[in-house]
Amino acid sequence: MNKKAIFLSALLIVALLLMPFSASASYTPPDSVPVRSQAVLMANVETGEIVYEKNADQKMYPASLTKVVTAMIALEEWGDRLDEQVTVDGALFDDLGWGYSNAGLKDGEVLTMRQLLYAMLIKSACEGSNVIADAVGGSVSDFVDKMNERVKELGCENTHFVNPHGLHDDDQYTTARDLYKIVQNAMKLPVFMEICSTARYRMPATNMNEERTLVTTNLLMDQATGGVKYYYSPARGIKTGYTPEAGRCLISTASQDGYTYLLITLGAPVEDENGEPITDMYNFMDAINLYEWALPNFQVKSLVDQQEPSGEVSIHLGEEKDSVLAYPGEDFSALVPKNIEKSSILLVPELPDTVDAPVKKGDKLGTAKLMLAGEELGTIDLVAGESVNRSEFQFYMEKINEIISSTWFKIAIVAVVGLIVVYAVIAVIVNQKRRKNKRVNRTRKM
Repeated sequence: MNKKAIFLSALLIVALLLMPFSASASYTPPDSVPVRSQAVLMANVETGEIVYEKNADQKMYPASLTKVVTAMIALEEWGDRLDEQVTVDGALFDDLGWGYSNAGLKDGEVLTMRQLLYAMLIKSACEGSNVIADAVGGSVSDFVDKMNERVKELGCENTHFVNPHGLHDDDQYTTARDLYKIVQNAMKLPVFMEICSTARYRMPATNMNEERTLVTTNLLMDQATGGVKYYYSPARGIKTGYTPEAGRCLISTASQDGYTYLLITLGAPVEDENGEPITDMYNFMDAINLYEWALPNFQVKSLVDQQEPSGEVSIHLGEEKDSVLAYPGEDFSALVPKNIEKSSILLVPELPDTVDAPVKKGDKLGTAKLMLAGEELGTIDLVAGESVNRSEFQFYMEKINEIISSTWFKIAIVAVVGLIVVYAVIAVIVNQKRRKNKRVNRTRKM
C-alpha cells in the first residue's frame, strides 16, 4: 500500500468512529477523500452492497458510457457470432458530425464483430457503434429501440437513449443507479470484461487498413498514457465518457485482496467556477481516491454468534420445561469497516411471550434486528435451541377446561337444566291430573 493509501486508511478509521454504520446504506468517505463528480455510485461486486452513493438517482448525460449498452445488446444477440464479418457502410457516419472519437474505420472495410467491439470499447469509436447497431438491429434506429426496451427490462426507470454512441442529445440521459443495473448485467456476459479490461489491442490488418494498435481511453489501465497521476494498477475496465455537456464520466472496477468494487462516476467538471478549463481529469482522480478509501478498509465479516442465545420464550403445555432459549438460526455477514467486531453488534429480539408445545429444535420462534450504532444492518431468524415435548395430561385437562369454560357449553348446561325444569313441571302437572282423576273415579264408584 502506498503512503497515500495508508494516510487515507488512518483518516477513515477516525471518521468511522464518528459516523453511523449500515450495511444496507452507503457510507461517507472522510473529507480527505475528495469526490468532485456530480453523481456517483460505488458497490462491492461480491456482496452487491453499495458503499457510497452521491446523487445516484439524478438524471445525467451518459456520453460514451452509452457504448456499454450497445456492447451489451450486441453480445446478448451475437454472442456466438463474434467472428462473423461485417462490412462498414460509410453512410452510417453521416450523423456523427466532426471531432468524434473514432478508430479510423473506412467505408467498405471488413471487420469481425469482435474487432468492432474492441474498437468501440477500447478506442471509444463512435463510428464503430453505428456499424454494430446497424448490423445487430437491422438499422441504427431499430437498434436504439432495442436499447430502450432492454434497459427497461433491467429495471432502469430514468434512462433514455436516442443513439448508440453517446454524442450529446438533450433527450439521452441516465442515472448512476440505472447504469449500475446495466453494468451488472453486462459484466455477466462472456467476453465483455475481457474486452473492457484490455489496455492495448492489436487490430489485424484489414482490406482497408494496415495492422494498428488501439490504446484504451481509460488512463487508469495504461501506464504509458496514465502516468504517475492517473495509472492505477488494480483497475480493470470499463468505459470512459466525455462531452462538454456530460463532463467527464467513468465506469470502472478495481480489485485487491479478494474484493472487487464497481464504480460509476458522472459529471466530473471540466471548467472551474470562473469558466476556465480544468486540466485535471477528475473522473480518474475520483476513482483512485474512492478505491484507495474502500479497498483497504472494508471487509466481509460474520456478525452473529450462533452459539449465543438471544432471548427466551415461555412454553405453554411444556413437559418438564416451561421455557426455551432462542438462538440465531443463521449466519449474517456484511461488508463493514475492518475495525467492526461481533461484539459491536446489538441483537434486538422480536419474540412472542409464549409459544405452544411441542417445539422442535430449530423451529423459528421469532426474529432479531442487527443494530450497529443505532442503524439496522439486517434481520435474522431466531430458532429454538432444544426440543420441548407437550404434556398430554396438561393438554387434555386444558381442553376439558376450555370446553367447560366455553359459551356453548354454558348454553348447553342452561338448556339441559331448562329441559329438566320443564320436564319436572310437566311431570308435576301430569301427576296432579292423575291424582285428580283417581279421586273422581272413587267418588263415582261410591
